[in-house]
Amino acid sequence: MGKQLNFKTVNGVQYRVVTDREAQVGDYVLYDVSLRSYIEEGKPYEVVRVDSCDDPQIIDEDGDEFDTAYSGAYELLEKIGSVLNDLVTHEGVTYRKVVRDAKPGDKFVVPNESAMDYTAGKIYEIIRLDRDGDPRFIDDIDDEYHVVSGSYTVLEPVTIDEELSVAQARVAELEAKKKELVEANRLKVGDYAKVVVPGEWCVPVGRIVEVIEDDETYMPFRTKKLNGDFTGWFRVHELVRATDEEVAEARCQLDRNKIKPGVTVRLVIEVGKYPKHGWGDASNGDIGKVRTVDGSSVRVDFPNQSDWKAHIDELTIATEEETRLLVGEYAKVVANGSDHSANNGDFVKIVRDDRSKLPFRCETVDGKVLRRPWFQASDLTRVSDEEVKWAGIGRKVGEFKAGDIVRLNRNTGGHLRQGDITVLDYVRGTSIGFGEGYVGETDWIEMVAPVESTVKLKAS
Repeated sequence: MGKQLNFKTVNGVQYRVVTDREAQVGDYVLYDVSLRSYIEEGKPYEVVRVDSCDDPQIIDEDGDEFDTAYSGAYELLEKIGSVLNDLVTHEGVTYRKVVRDAKPGDKFVVPNESAMDYTAGKIYEIIRLDRDGDPRFIDDIDDEYHVVSGSYTVLEPVTIDEELSVAQARVAELEAKKKELVEANRLKVGDYAKVVVPGEWCVPVGRIVEVIEDDETYMPFRTKKLNGDFTGWFRVHELVRATDEEVAEARCQLDRNKIKPGVTVRLVIEVGKYPKHGWGDASNGDIGKVRTVDGSSVRVDFPNQSDWKAHIDELTIATEEETRLLVGEYAKVVANGSDHSANNGDFVKIVRDDRSKLPFRCETVDGKVLRRPWFQASDLTRVSDEEVKWAGIGRKVGEFKAGDIVRLNRNTGGHLRQGDITVLDYVRGTSIGFGEGYVGETDWIEMVAPVESTVKLKAS
């Protein structure tokens, strides 16, 4: 009956417990119980040198060479090949590659490069050792030749038990790598993830969330939305790591959702590009208020053009500093207060901003001083020059009446042409009649003189 072999697996690597020879360079030393703080229990240490007393020398945790003669009992291990390249079949016999000096009768292989009369990768048998201890063998031309220690790999026959151990070692190694890969890919606090299973919190599939806690339970991940709201707890398989592109798109969608009627926005067009619907009278960087939102189409009232049509991605929410009223701008009073004497709906002009709690000093649009002229930011809302102009005649922007004198801004197809002056016969919503039978829209015209002024002239 053959000798019993003792194997040990450490961190997915298979070793043979050596009991039939002395330690060699390349073996491993393992301590089940360590008597030194700089030697870890259960960790294999490679033998880097064998001293004159045949004691293995290893490198300890402090980086120093350590003599195992002074550290108590240990196991001597020989690493077994755990990948297919460590096994070699020759003439029907399976061998494993080992790192040790050769002895007569051993098979060996030169792994790296061929010489004049022998071939890399070919298996040879050692017939004797010369007086320098170098193996002698029969080369490719049937002459006796030698190889220098360290330039070859010894082959040892593998038993069925050893082949099984190698296979088990390979499985253990792959399982260890799989575990490492799973741990490396595990979501961490601060990572962004995409929901792939709604889970107990019924979160929509595809939503991007941020991991804010991992308690390592069966449902470990506590998450929040990109806007900071709590989302729910998830199992590991219910989330996958989100790509940078997915996170960026989710942030864009979050910004889009903030753009609603009444919100102040800034026009942002990439340098060298044009707005989807043209510039009109708007300029890059203009601040305006959203009038309507219809999917990706947004209507915005900008200072120089009302009802400007924008694509939603051309807009961004304006910051507090960007929306701050500037000296010289006009504003409408939207709140009564004890600090000012204006009425709701009055138009005023900003003449000073001292950035205090009551920062804005204002006057009437015609330059008159208010009895109490100081306003808070919440008392005012920005208005355009056009709004001020229309307010001066008691009208809203674009509010026309029958009898108004107007100028055409386009050709009618008849004898009235762009630039001609005419009088409105009637106004019905946005439809107008003029010039004894012409019909058009209010966006065809611009005000020259309101009917009230013509009545006054006639009266005078």
